[in-house]
Order: sequence, then structure tokens, then C-alpha cells
Amino acid sequence: MTWEEIMGNKKCIYSIRKLSLGVASVVVACGLGFLAGSVGSVSADEMLAASHILETDKPSIESIDKDKSVGGSEKEATASEEQHFEEKHIDTPKVTEKESRVEFNYIDESTGKKLFSDERTGKVGEDLHYDTRKKISEFKRNGYVLVEDGYLKTDESKKLFQDNQTPQMYTIKLTPKHEVISLQNQTNPKSNEEVEAGVVDSPKWPADAEKIRTNQEWPLERTIQRTIKYKYKNNGKEAFAEKKQSISFERYATVNLVTKEISYSNWKIKQEHIKNQTAKISYVDISENKLLKEDTVTGESGYPIEYSTLKTISDYKRQGYDLVSSDYDRGLQYFDQDSKTDQIFKVALTPRLEFIYPEDRIPTAHKKVDEDVQDSPLWPASVSKIVNKKSIDRNISYLDFVTHDKVVADRNDQVDFKRVAKVDFVRGDLYYRDWTSDQPNLSKVATPLLKGLVADKEAVAEKTVAVTDPVIRETVYYKQLGKWIAISPTANENLALIQYPNDQDGNPAKAGLASNPGLGTIPYLKGYKAVTSATDLVLKDSSHPELGYLLPEVPEDFTKDTVIHYLPVKATEPEPPRGDQPKTPEAPTPEEPKHPEVPTVDQPKDPEKLTPEDPKQPDMPTVEQPKTPASPVPEEPKRPEVPAVAQPKDPEKPSPKEPKQPEVPTAEQPKTPASPAPEEPKHPETPIISETKEAGKLPETASHDSILLVVGFLSALSGVLLFKGEKD
Repeated sequence: MTWEEIMGNKKCIYSIRKLSLGVASVVVACGLGFLAGSVGSVSADEMLAASHILETDKPSIESIDKDKSVGGSEKEATASEEQHFEEKHIDTPKVTEKESRVEFNYIDESTGKKLFSDERTGKVGEDLHYDTRKKISEFKRNGYVLVEDGYLKTDESKKLFQDNQTPQMYTIKLTPKHEVISLQNQTNPKSNEEVEAGVVDSPKWPADAEKIRTNQEWPLERTIQRTIKYKYKNNGKEAFAEKKQSISFERYATVNLVTKEISYSNWKIKQEHIKNQTAKISYVDISENKLLKEDTVTGESGYPIEYSTLKTISDYKRQGYDLVSSDYDRGLQYFDQDSKTDQIFKVALTPRLEFIYPEDRIPTAHKKVDEDVQDSPLWPASVSKIVNKKSIDRNISYLDFVTHDKVVADRNDQVDFKRVAKVDFVRGDLYYRDWTSDQPNLSKVATPLLKGLVADKEAVAEKTVAVTDPVIRETVYYKQLGKWIAISPTANENLALIQYPNDQDGNPAKAGLASNPGLGTIPYLKGYKAVTSATDLVLKDSSHPELGYLLPEVPEDFTKDTVIHYLPVKATEPEPPRGDQPKTPEAPTPEEPKHPEVPTVDQPKDPEKLTPEDPKQPDMPTVEQPKTPASPVPEEPKRPEVPAVAQPKDPEKPSPKEPKQPEVPTAEQPKTPASPAPEEPKHPETPIISETKEAGKLPETASHDSILLVVGFLSALSGVLLFKGEKD
């Protein structure tokens, strides 16, 4: 471009005669006029600055006080170091059955557009269980940077489902990331390469970005040259040697990594940049209002602040921090005009907190939280100390009261308690909520019913348990149920041994009733009655005493035996009671009979003699020949019958231990025999009655006297037969 072309530009109005302005001034002014007309607008301030070519010394940078709000410490935190941790208590929210809904909205702050919306539902008081990290990382890879995480910014105690009429809302603000390409930063974009190599979640350059430095139509730098010739006006001859001058202009390009758009700044004269402005980027732990780190950047007013927070933020994430907000966006932040006050940009961080629920697996210390995330922190050492589950045990032992041996296997029950733990990834502190239990009571346990045994308690009672309780030990003792023992009166043995029954209703601490079916009876002994120390036993059936006695009642002390003795029944004593059966009247019995009573037999009188019409010798009565009977009493004797008298037997010799009463013989009363009517009987037959010779001794069966009686009877019979023969 020639000088004439420059001078032809209407915006270049300076006359060569005004040399007092200085050639440089003229050239600069005309050059800017050209740039303004051909490339873009130039502000009036830029025109004035260019025309004067200000020679401004670089100002001294005053020391800046530390931001009092962040503690003024420049020492970097070392969250990865092993630190002493504390156990702290946090409130336990009350959970209700009411449903609640929460919305999470991801907004592009530059446009107000909703990028993504998420929601969760749950019961009022429950934890939200929401993680914004993964979604934010996704947006970062697509070219966004986080402005503010409204969820992480919320106090931990309020990250719950709330009882609100309208849904809770959390807003996560994002904005497109901008990258500056200038002559100073020497950034050389390559299509589809990471903007910041090695930085987690770094976006990639769009395809057009790599043309920025080579595009001749849209260059970042342009140089204007001119030649000044000095000639006389009247003849056109050279007055002075010509001079050549040039001036360069520069600008920078800004790439929107979301929209992929490339924009350019206004042209400025290329000159040595006077870095007279200071900007500070502070990394603050907002949980303690503590300054973690502060970086200082200097530059020239109006130029972009060449600084990236991505790498530093990623480093802090590895140390256990979460990014809450940042008011610094590279490419949109410029050095201001105020050299007296530093610009401060704040990157807010907070320790990462993770809940460990009882149903979760306890994490492994020093292992990455998210294996697929490059800048994921490691679990702190304190997680190995987490105790979020506890059981209170109850042991019930069932023992023999005497031997303490187990009679049945132990019963073990437990109450499970749980609590929520929360770990601080920076300090390693553990936070616990209150212990809770879905069922804090140990239920009532019925004592097992064991045959033949009685327990000292029907059941182990229900018990409310506290998490601080030690192991609860209960013991149930069993004893043998007592027995009914019938002792023989004549031998050293038991006639019956029957154990008390268990309770028919299943109560292990009680005995059953004596009337329980299937238990049996106490044997009956003739001549004896069965008794206990308290009562006489009752026959089961008086008609059949051989069925035995009913069992007496079980005593109050189920473990003591009931002993049954047999006592002889004396003559004066009544027979043992036989239930409700009617009693048979007892025959009177002499106390001590010395002689058995002999039945009185009426002696036959002499028959009256008859006076026959023709007196002759009277005929002998006809008597059939008797057979030899087992008993000498014919069924229907024609001759006078001799009354049969039952001879008493010798009484049984009494037993030395318990003598029996002799049975009293029952004598049948003899009938008076019919008197025969012989014609002339010579002598009446008189029955022979034997007498007992020894006092106190009963006659023996088939004794001498009995034989004499039979012999006499046979002799009388022979005489009658002989008399009859003579008559014939």
C-alpha cells in the first residue's frame, strides 16, 4: 500500500507542512485510520494513545494485603498427608412417610438455557444421595466450566428431602470455556487435541482453531509501511532524503469451546507490553474460610489474563476437595485499568464428604474412590476405623439344675444397630449419626417343654436393648419332675414308679394333672390299703379292685416324690374306700374267736309206734343202695340225712411282718331231715357231732372225728339191711 493511498484516506487529514507534529505521529494516525476503515473499528482512546506513542514507565507493583476473609495464608494444603482424625456427631434427621421431590437443573449462565434437568424422589428426612460430579465432568469435556454448584454449596445438614409444598431446586451454573490465542501465549491449536494436555476433563480444540495462526484473511498481526519523500513544491526536486516507516498492529482470537465460534478483538498497536496490572487467583477452603493457595498474574490493561485454573483444581481434587464455584474464566477475564487495586478471583473448594451407609461395603483405605476418574481422591486411612454396625447379643442357656449340664442347645438372639458414617477426605474426620435399630427389642422366648423336666421359668421375657449394653446372658434351669412311688409291703422293691406328667397345656414350668390319661394306676394288694402321708388312695373301680388305685394329686412342689405305702387292713377296720360305689354291709366278726362255733343240729325224736291191725314184726324201711359220694350227703336221701357241717379250717399263720386276720368260717345251718316212718324202728339214728378237743384250734378237714361219723353212719345202714333180711 502506497503512501498516497494512505493519504487518500479521508481519515488521514494531516498536512505535511505541519511537521511540528512529528512524522511518527502522522504515520501512526494515518495507519490507524486505514486499519479502522479496512479491518475494524478503533476506539477514540486507542487513536489518542497511538498518536502520542506514550512512553510510560512501567509502574512498581505495590504489595497487596492478603484477603482477610480467607485468613491470609499462602501455605498450600497437603490433604494427602496422614493426619489425626476425630470422630464427631452429626444430627440424625427424622424420616417420615411423606413423599418429596427434588430437581437438579444444569444451566448455561451465558444464555440462561437449561442444559440438563434431573430429579429424585424420596421420603421427607432421607438423604438426597445425589452426586453432581459426574455430570459436571461430562459438561467440562464438552467445553463448559463450572461457575457454581448450588448443591455442593448447600450446607450438608440440609441436603435432605424437605417437607415443601413445591419441589426443592438446586441449580448448577455452567458457562462455555473460552481460550485465547494471541501473539504472546504462543498457543498453537490442533484439531481434536486436548486444550490442556494431561488435565482431567479437558475439552478438545474445534477443527477451525488450528487455522487461526495461518489464516491470511483473519491474521492476528498486520504491519503498515510508508515512505516519506521531501520535494520542493515549485520544481518537484528532492529537498531531503526520503524516509521509510512501518507500524505493526496485533489482536487476539477467542475460541468458544462450546459453540466452536472464533471471535477477534480490536486491533492494537504492537508494542512492548507494559505489565502494570496484577490479578490474583485465590483457592479457598470455604468450610474453614481458609486460603489454600494464591497465584499472582501480571499483565497489561485491556489484555486477557493468561491463566488456567484447571490443573490446580484437578490437583486439589486428588487431595480430597470438591470444586464449589469459580469466578475466573480464562478468555473472558481481562486486566483492568486500575493499577492501585489488584483484581481478585476466587476459586471456592470444600472437602469432599462421602456417606458410608451400613448396607455399604466399608471402603479400602488408600484406594481410589472412582477407579475410572483420573483425578479421583484416595479413601483416607480413617475409613478403616469406621464402625457403623453393631449387634447386642443375648445367649440363653438351658441347664440341668444339679449338674449344670446342657439339656438343650443354647438359644442366641441379637438386636442389630446401625448408623450412618460420613468421612472427610481432607482431614480424615469421621462423622456419625445416632445409632438406630429397626427392632430394638429382644423378643420373648418360650422355654422349651422337655418330657420329665420342669423349668424354673415359663419364658425369657422381652427386653429393650441399648447399643451400649454388654452381652446379655440368661439361664433357664430344669429339674426332674417327681414320681409316684408305691413301695411293696413285703419286699424291698417298688410296685410302681410313675413320673409326674408335663403340663397338658404346654407350660414348661408346671406339672400336669394326675388325671392325665395314659399314666396308669397304683397296684391293688388284697388285705392292704394304699396310703400317702396325706391321704388314702381311692380305687379306680370298686367292682374291680384289680384295676388298682387312682393316682393322688401332684404336690405343689413338682420336683418332690409322692411315696405310697401299703397298710394291712385289720378286722375292725373297714375295707379301703372304693370310689362312689355302694358299700357292702359288713358281717360281724368276733374279736378273737377261740373256737369256731358249731352249728346246732336238732336231734330227731323217737317216732311214735303204730298199732298195726295185724301186729307183726315191722318191716324195715327200704333204702336204696347209696353210691359212694365225694360228699356223703345224697341229693335226695330217703333215709334221714345227716346234716353236713362245714368244718372250719385252720387259720392261716400270720406273717411276721403284717399278720392277716383269720377268715371266719361260715357254717351252713343244717336242715331237719324228714323222719322215716318205719313200722317198728328199734333205734333212731343220731348224727354224730365231733367236738374240738383243743381250744383255740380249728378242726382239720378229714379229721378223726369225721371218720368216726362216717363209720357210724355206715354201721347204722348195715343194721337196717340185716334187719330187713331176717324179716324176709
